Amino acid sequence: MPPRQTHHTGRPRCDACVQSHGRCNRALPACGSCVKYDRECSYQEETPEPQSRQSSIEPAARTAGMRIPRVTPTILGSYAPSLTPIPSRAASPTHDATAIRRTRSLSSILGDRTDIPNRKRDERSPSPTIANELAARTERLRRLRAQINIEASEVLRLDAILNRHPSADSQNGRRGTTAADDRQLEEVLAASTGGLVPSHATASGDTDDSIIPGFQASGVILTVPDSIIQNMKKGWHTPFSIAMLRDDYCIALASRPRKGRTIAFGDEGDEVTFAASAESFDSSLPEDCLTYEEWVQAWRRLLHLIQLYFSEPNAQRWRAHFTFIDTRPNRAKQWKLWLRYDIAVRRATRSDRRIDPSVFHASIFHDLIPQYTVDTALKATTPSNTFPMTQARQIHVMPKGHTTGAGAAGAAGTPMLPSHAPNISKRQAKKFLLNEAEVTPGSFMANPSATNTTELEAHVEILCARMANTPALCVVPTNTGPKHADVDPRKIVTPLIPSMWEHVLRSLNLWHQFHDIPVGLSQGFRIGTSATLQTTSIPPNHKSSIDHAEFVDKAIQKEIQEGRYSGPFTPHDLEAMIGPFRSAPLGVVAKSKPGEFRIVQDFSFPRGGGIHPALNSEINADDFTCDWGFFHDIVAVVLTCPPGTQAATLDVDAAYRRMPIYPGDQIHTVVAWKDRVWVDHCVPFGATSSNGIFGRCGDAMAKVAEARGMGPVRKWVDDFLFFRYTQAQYSMQDIFTLADQLGWPWKESKTVPFAETFTYLGFEWHLPSRTVSIPKAKRDKYMERTREWLAKPRADLAQTEKLVGSLSHCTQVMTNGIPHLAGLISFSASFPRTHSVRFRLHIISVRARTDAEWWLEQLSNPCTKTLHPRHPPVEMQLFMDASTSFGIGIMVEGHIAAWRLLPHWRRPGIDIGWAEMAAVEITLAAIIGRGIQNCTATFHSDNKGVIFALQAGRSRNEHQNRILMRIRETAAQYNIDIEITYIKSSENPADGPSRGILPPDMPPIQWPFTFPPDLSQLMTRCMM
Repeated sequence: MPPRQTHHTGRPRCDACVQSHGRCNRALPACGSCVKYDRECSYQEETPEPQSRQSSIEPAARTAGMRIPRVTPTILGSYAPSLTPIPSRAASPTHDATAIRRTRSLSSILGDRTDIPNRKRDERSPSPTIANELAARTERLRRLRAQINIEASEVLRLDAILNRHPSADSQNGRRGTTAADDRQLEEVLAASTGGLVPSHATASGDTDDSIIPGFQASGVILTVPDSIIQNMKKGWHTPFSIAMLRDDYCIALASRPRKGRTIAFGDEGDEVTFAASAESFDSSLPEDCLTYEEWVQAWRRLLHLIQLYFSEPNAQRWRAHFTFIDTRPNRAKQWKLWLRYDIAVRRATRSDRRIDPSVFHASIFHDLIPQYTVDTALKATTPSNTFPMTQARQIHVMPKGHTTGAGAAGAAGTPMLPSHAPNISKRQAKKFLLNEAEVTPGSFMANPSATNTTELEAHVEILCARMANTPALCVVPTNTGPKHADVDPRKIVTPLIPSMWEHVLRSLNLWHQFHDIPVGLSQGFRIGTSATLQTTSIPPNHKSSIDHAEFVDKAIQKEIQEGRYSGPFTPHDLEAMIGPFRSAPLGVVAKSKPGEFRIVQDFSFPRGGGIHPALNSEINADDFTCDWGFFHDIVAVVLTCPPGTQAATLDVDAAYRRMPIYPGDQIHTVVAWKDRVWVDHCVPFGATSSNGIFGRCGDAMAKVAEARGMGPVRKWVDDFLFFRYTQAQYSMQDIFTLADQLGWPWKESKTVPFAETFTYLGFEWHLPSRTVSIPKAKRDKYMERTREWLAKPRADLAQTEKLVGSLSHCTQVMTNGIPHLAGLISFSASFPRTHSVRFRLHIISVRARTDAEWWLEQLSNPCTKTLHPRHPPVEMQLFMDASTSFGIGIMVEGHIAAWRLLPHWRRPGIDIGWAEMAAVEITLAAIIGRGIQNCTATFHSDNKGVIFALQAGRSRNEHQNRILMRIRETAAQYNIDIEITYIKSSENPADGPSRGILPPDMPPIQWPFTFPPDLSQLMTRCMM
C-alpha cells in the first residue's frame, strides 16, 4: 500500500482514494471523491485504541444491501412510509477499517446491517463525529419504532373494520401496540398473506445470507412539493392546500414546467399586471373539490410529515382528527361537509396554535351547515333550471344563527332560503352533536360515541332534502333606499352555470386542468387575502370620481339592477350584518374610446399606512396566473396557417363583473359613495387578483372551444381571437351555442365575424399577405398625444409614461423604433417615484425630445410589417471582447483581428461599455463581408451590459444606443437575426486579441469588409 500522505486534519487518505490513486480531502463522514463517485468511504487510524474503548463507540451495524435513510423526506403513497427497504445497487465493499457510513438515501427507514460475528474491526478513538452519528442513529431508531407502531395500528384498524372487530374504535385513539395486539397482528398478517409470512422462529439463521425474509421492494416514491416540506420544517405556520399531496399531483411534480414571473405591460396609459403560468397544476388548488380517495392519499403524506417534524403528542392529535373524520357513519353521504370541516379545523389551528385538533369543534361544524345545505340544494335543482343566459344566478349566504322567514326576505329585498327550511341554532347543534359531560377540551375525538354526531348528520340530510325540493333562486330587484340590518347581504352572483362547466370539462377530459372553476363559480373565487379586519375603514374617494359624480351614480344604479351590488346600507347597518369591512377609494378612468369611462377601486390605497394595509399589498399576483395571447403568439399562428384561413374576434361583456367573489371576501371590496355603502358580489376593477380570476375562466373557455374543434384560440384579457382553417370547420353559431350552454356572455356589439383581415391587440392583420400594420386611427391618436407632449417645455411623470406606453406598443410593428425609446425612458426614470410628488413637472431633455420628434415623423406614414419566420441559424463561431488597456479583439470562424484604441479615446459616456458594443458592430460588419445574410447569427460576449442592451433593443447610454441603432439597421438590411449569449472572460478566445496578444497559430481576418465609419476615428487595425 502506498505511504499515507499528511494532511492538516491529521487524517490519512481514505481507503477508496488510496486504492484508486485519487485525491482525498479527508472530509467526514465521507470525502469529496467518494461522494462524487458514490463510493463507500472509510478511514484507517494510525494508532489503534485499547479494545475497551472500541466497544463503547462502535457504530451501529446495518444489514447487507440496505441503504440508510437521508434526512429529507421522500413521501410514499401509503398511510406510513414503506417498511420494506430498497436494496442498494451493489454490495458494499468490505473494509477492515471501521467506517462511519454516511447517510445515502431515504429509500429505506431501517438502520445498518448486523455485523458478522467475530469479524475483526480496527479500533477507533471517540470523536464528536461519532457522537453525532450515534445521535443520528438513535433518532432513526426512534422514527423506525414510531413507523412500526403506526403501521401496526393501521393494520389492526383495517382488519377490525373488515371483520367488524369490536376493538376498532379503541385502536384509533391510542399510540403503540400491546403484546395481545402483536399476537393479533401476526394472525392478521398470516391470514392476509395465506401464511406466507415467516415467523421469527423460521427466519433464516445464515448470517452470510444477504436475503432478508419477507423483504420487499418499495413502491414508487412520490415527491412532495418542496414548498410544503419547507413549510413543515419551519413549523407549519402557513396553511396550504393538501390537494398538493394527492397522488396525481405528486407524480406530475417532477415534470411540471415552472416559469412564473410577474409582468407589467402598459398600453394607452392603462396598466395591466399579471403573472405568467407558474406550473401546469394550480398550486393554490382548492381542497374542497377533493374526492374521499384523494383526501386519504393527501392525509397519509401529511401525517408522515407531521410525524417527521413535530412532537409525538402533536402527531397523535392530528392522527385522531383524521381517524375521527374517516370513521364517521355518514361520511360518504355528507363527504363535502366533512371535507370542509377538516379544512376549517386545519386553517383555524394555523391562526391560533392553542386549538386542539383532536377534539370535535361543534361551532365550526355548525357554521358550515348553511352553505353546505344551499350547495346541496343547488346541485339537486340545477339540472331542472332553465335560466336565460343574461339572468344572474344567486346563492344567499345566511348569517350565523339567523332565522329565515318571508318577512325578512321582503324587508331585505334579496332572495333567501325558503321560509319552511329548518334552521339549527348553535345551542341545538351542541345538543345534537355532543354530550358536554362526555367530551371535554383536550380529549381525543376517537373516543366519543358515533351516535353523538349521527343525529346532527341525519338532521343535515333532512335539511338538504327539503332544500332540494324548493324552487330555484332568482334575482329580485333591489330598491335604492337604505336597507335594514336584518340579513347578511353577501351572496354569489354569476351568469355562468357551474354544473354545465363541470359537465363540459369532464366530457372533454379537461377536468384535471380546470376542476377549480366550477367550485369557484358556485362558491365564489377567493380574492387572495387572508387578513382579518378588526375595524371598518372607509377612506375618501378620489377627485376623479367626484368630478364625474353623475357617471358614478349611473354606474352604481346599473350594478344594482344587474344584481351585482346589494344596498345601499348605512355603514353602521352593514357592519352590524357582516362585521368590520373596508372600502377602497373610487376613481374614474377614461377608456380607449373617447367619451367612455370606467369605475375603478384604488385597492393600492393607502400607500403610506392606515387603519388597514392596501388590499393589493396582501395579494400575491403569482397566485393568479393565466395564459396570454402575446403579439408573437399571433405571429406564430399567422405564419403557419394554410391559405384560406379566416379569423373572428369576440369580446366578453363585462368580463370581470361576471366572476363571483367568495362571500367571506366581500368584506374587502365594499363600495362607498355619498355616505352609503354597497356590498359588491363580483370581481372589481383594480384588484391585483381580478385579471387572474377572470383569466382562469378565460383559459378554460379557450381550451373547451379548441377541444370542440374550434380554433386555434388566442386571448388577451377579455378579447378572444378564433382562427378557422376552412369555412366548413365551424361557424359563429357554434361559438354562440357553446357560450349559451355555459352561460358565457359575449358582447354582441363587439363581435366581428370570420374574415381574412382582422383587428387584434390594436393592430390590423392581413392573413393572405401575412402583414400587420398600425391602423390609421391609432396612428393619428398617438401623433396627437406626441404633439401635446412636445408642445410644452415641461412634462410630468403621468404624461411621459402614457406616451412611452403608447409608443412601446407600436414597436411590435416598428421594431426599428425600439432604440428611439431610450431617451424617453431615461427621461421617465429621472422622476421621483414618491406618490406625493407624482405631478411634479420636469424640463424635457434634448434626447427625449429628439426621440419624440422621430416618432412623430414615423407615425405620419403608413406603418406595416411583413411577417416572416425566423431565419435559420448559421454555423459560425463569433467572439468579441474589449479592454481599456489595448482595444478591441474579435474572432470569426477561427480568424482573429484586433484594433488599438487611440489615445484620449475616452470621454463622458464613451467607456468600456461603448468599446464592447463597438466590438459587436465590427463583428457584424466582418461576417457581412464574409457573405453572411438571411440567417440567425449567435454572438458571444463577456459583457452583460451589452448583452442586456442588445436583447432589449435599446441602451440608456446615449453613445452605446447610437451604435445599437446602427447594428439593428445593418442587420435588418441583410436579414440577419442577432442572438447574443454570455461567455466567461477566461473562456473567451477574443480576450487575448483585445489585449494585443495575437496567437501565432490563428490566421488573421484578411477578407475585405466595410469598417464602421463612426469608429474609424477612434481606433486603428493592429496587424500580426
